[in-house]
Amino acid sequence: MVMATLLAGASGAPYAAPDTETRRMLSQDDLTAIKAMVPAMEAAWRTHDAAAYAGQFVPDAEHVNAYGMWWRGRAEVEQGIAFALSRIYPDNPIVASDASVSAVGANVAILQYRWRLKPYSDPDGTHYADPQGRVTDVVVRTDAGWRIRNFQSTFINPNVPQPR
Repeated sequence: MVMATLLAGASGAPYAAPDTETRRMLSQDDLTAIKAMVPAMEAAWRTHDAAAYAGQFVPDAEHVNAYGMWWRGRAEVEQGIAFALSRIYPDNPIVASDASVSAVGANVAILQYRWRLKPYSDPDGTHYADPQGRVTDVVVRTDAGWRIRNFQSTFINPNVPQPR
């Protein structure tokens, strides 16, 4: 009974699988636009275009990178990514894969994807032989299209078996 209550949620309606909810709440155009954010971020990273990277965020966005740095607002996102691309990843293009979208509502969705980089060392000398991680973004529909409200990246430990 407790599990049924948890699955039903506060509304009493049964929980629907994310794919079912996504198809019901977001159009194919929405899904295409949201997933297109991933290659746009890759391109901005590759070309060191911090303004294009930050342009995908709402003005009051929050961005937590894989190191735990917490940037608040589009201006901080642009400043932070400009620093990272010039000092930590100057010649290290990001490669993303496995993008998925889950609807939260008609105007809010979760975008998740996996990323990889070439081996590199931080300015402090810490070396990463197989840098990879996952991003979870809360994206929102705006007058300018879909934009990131909250961004969170997590390093994947390559020594821990991953299901994919």
